Amino acid sequence: MTRLKRIEVVPSLKVEMSLVVYDKQAVANMQPELEFHTPTNLEHHGGDIVNMPSSRVFSFAS
Repeated sequence: MTRLKRIEVVPSLKVEMSLVVYDKQAVANMQPELEFHTPTNLEHHGGDIVNMPSSRVFSFAS
């Protein structure tokens, strides 16, 4: 049995939500039908895009 590596980001222990990031290659091995490429047109893949001084930020549905 292979252990799936993951990182969980939680801003506080009191919140009801967290972000979990899984090892990309492990998920691709388990579900090869998923697409893992980086989208070139973010406007069609997420929510509102906010231009920050050092980057662009957007939200997406999970």
